[in-house]
Amino acid sequence: MHYDYGFYKIPMDVDYNVLILSKKESRFFKTPFRIPLVSTGSTPSFDNIEHKRHFIQHSRSSVSTLSLSDEVSKKIQDNFVRMCSTLDAKVDKAALLNEMLIMSRLVASSSGSTSVEHEHWEHAVRISSANSSAMSKFRSQ
Repeated sequence: MHYDYGFYKIPMDVDYNVLILSKKESRFFKTPFRIPLVSTGSTPSFDNIEHKRHFIQHSRSSVSTLSLSDEVSKKIQDNFVRMCSTLDAKVDKAALLNEMLIMSRLVASSSGSTSVEHEHWEHAVRISSANSSAMSKFRSQ
């Protein structure tokens, strides 16, 4: 699938996993620290693992079937162009747009929507902004 924003076309894979469990830093939520998960000591059961696999597969399929209307695409394009005018020249704008679109799809999917709405984009922008300001505060300490 290609997202066409007039000034730039971005090829976008839409088959993303929603659940992120990693020993490394997340691509979407950049944090300088890890939060270790404490083991409960119990052995995982087959039913529990199957339930989690089913949940992950359901989440993957719901993200891949989300649609983006032309009207919402135009609003996102206008919003992103305004956002780019305030960004540092060193920022990779194509990568930022890609991350924001992925985040919008995840927000839409997690809210149970079948399409990405402008509100989902705005929510993704707020998440990204909060993450950036938290990282700036952390680095300045």
